[in-house]
Amino acid sequence: MEYVGPFVAKLAKFLVAISIPNIDKPEEFEVFKFRLKRRLSFWGPLYDISYVHEDINMIKLNILNCPVCELFQKFGIMELSKYACEGDLAVARDNSEKWEFSRTTEIGTGGQYCDNTFNRKGMLSGV
Repeated sequence: MEYVGPFVAKLAKFLVAISIPNIDKPEEFEVFKFRLKRRLSFWGPLYDISYVHEDINMIKLNILNCPVCELFQKFGIMELSKYACEGDLAVARDNSEKWEFSRTTEIGTGGQYCDNTFNRKGMLSGV
């Protein structure tokens, strides 16, 4: 698994990058949120995405189902799920000058859902 895991993480980053819109600067965060919701509407039914909170500087969503984790579990390789979750974090690192990403729980490490929060850079919300 130690060799397969990093490959899974790179593949996950590639797939996440397709869904997460690009902006040039934090001032374009409203555009980011609009594009994010539009792109995730395609994946919403598969991942069971619900929007928890949104304001001018933040959007928080819960992902209640992860087909990647389900697949790994079905094949008895659930330990690879944590690498799939790393895709979100890698894309967030690449965009850290524009927006910030946080998550307190994730399906891939045993959580019941993923609580993904995107904040405009420099504007952390208390929600």
